Amino acid sequence: MTSISFEFFPPKSEEASENLLETAQSLSALNPSFFSVTYGAGGSTQTGTLGTIKALMEKVDTDIAAHLTFINTDTGHLKEYVDGLWDSGIKRLVALRGDLSSDLNWPLDPDGNYFQYTSDFVEALLKWHDFDISVGA
Repeated sequence: MTSISFEFFPPKSEEASENLLETAQSLSALNPSFFSVTYGAGGSTQTGTLGTIKALMEKVDTDIAAHLTFINTDTGHLKEYVDGLWDSGIKRLVALRGDLSSDLNWPLDPDGNYFQYTSDFVEALLKWHDFDISVGA
């Protein structure tokens, strides 16, 4: 069975937001499996991601997924953010390692409270909540 999804980047203006919602409504006619909203490098669009997801949830009858990366974000902060997603009704995630910025070295701080691998990240997400999780590979 073939399935499709569409990925959106959080808009940076009111006009772009209106265009995104109109586009999503049009694309809904294609019956995608879900729409996803990016998280940005290091969570740089975190607030925009959540706002865009909430707006899409009000306007379309298509599942919405939040992208979520773990690079350079401690597990406590991730857990808090994930709890907020769950409490907002977001039950689908696209779990990604994220891009390694030039100021980071692999492995991440082995003594810190960080995920090292996407598999560990996904395992924790599923312990925290019963998400429907897709991964990038």
